[in-house]
Amino acid sequence: MGSLLRQYWVPAIRSERLDAGGAPVPIQIFGENLVAFRVHDGRVGVFDEACPHRGVSLLLARNEDSALRCIFHGWKMDVTGRIVDIPTEPKERCAAFAEGVNFRRYRTHEEAGIVWIWLGQGEVPVFPNFSFAGLPTAHVVSFVGLLDCHWLQALEMLLDPVHVGILHQSHVSQSQRYRQRPDGREIRLPIDMNDPPPQIDIEHTDYGFRGAAIRELEDGSRYVRITEWVMPFYSFLAAAPGETRNLYIAVPADDQHTNFWYVGWNSERPLDIPRLKASSLGSGNPNNFAQGLGDRKNLWHQDRSQMQAGHFTGFKTDMHEEVIIPQAQGVLQDFSRQNLGWSDRMIVAAREKLEHLATCLQVDSRAISWTMTNIRLVNPIIGFCKGDERWQDLKP
Repeated sequence: MGSLLRQYWVPAIRSERLDAGGAPVPIQIFGENLVAFRVHDGRVGVFDEACPHRGVSLLLARNEDSALRCIFHGWKMDVTGRIVDIPTEPKERCAAFAEGVNFRRYRTHEEAGIVWIWLGQGEVPVFPNFSFAGLPTAHVVSFVGLLDCHWLQALEMLLDPVHVGILHQSHVSQSQRYRQRPDGREIRLPIDMNDPPPQIDIEHTDYGFRGAAIRELEDGSRYVRITEWVMPFYSFLAAAPGETRNLYIAVPADDQHTNFWYVGWNSERPLDIPRLKASSLGSGNPNNFAQGLGDRKNLWHQDRSQMQAGHFTGFKTDMHEEVIIPQAQGVLQDFSRQNLGWSDRMIVAAREKLEHLATCLQVDSRAISWTMTNIRLVNPIIGFCKGDERWQDLKP
């Protein structure tokens, strides 16, 4: 599975953390310790943290002349990963010696205020043409939080549309419980805990699947929320036309910790970024919004007095609930002890597809036809259709 995950572009660090000519910054992805830095001309380098000479941390290195220089013996690696100076070796053999040194540098791409990296083998895929690509800075926002749990627990939270009307019920506003249909009529949405559960339907795609939560309405029509899962860890959640689009990404830092990313964007107008941050960030720190939310020892600061007053969970925001629940499953849950039902169809489908692709990769690396350049995303949407219409035909 680790080899499979490395074949995809991964969000690594928020761009604003890297100052031109500034100190290197640590990254942990897939259990590997990396270092990121920005040189004076704006380019970004991402290396293994350990110097290839004697393994000293390059977090201590000097950022000079578009390169990192280790302070132990002065080895110098430029932003492209070439070893350009080895003061400890005779000049006449430096070039040949440097050619034989195994030093891993990772491909990078900056988009949506994030430095993305690719850690795979073989040909580097083109960065996917997600709908936020190329938008002005004011139209997109991103932040990340470090969660104490396995990455699948965080991902599967995003592939579970049934929990929204239960877990988040105290944060669902009155305006969200009612929708204006295209004909102008307002209708109540059956998303509360006492309403019948939605029908879950899945349309498999080359890149993952489109999953629909379908609810029957009192007038005979259907209310549909579509989620796009792009393998292996991207989940695009439903939004009505004109609303802010939302992408969540659950990337393993290691087997027991997850870098949980949020990307929000609106192609039509600038975002109210201060409001988004205020409503979503627990600590106000966009580089780790989960900081300060607590842990199992203090039950993530759940407020029982608020629950007695009528609040369902006792947590401040729906984002808090979204990141606390997978951690409350334990850092590495025994999945065999779960009892999945009909409403968990998206979770089952994702597990089966991931397992299948990991097996294909183990047998033959050429067997995976996941090329992300071929993604044709229909933006996940909230929509209505008549009883005899196919939800797959809904358009933004």
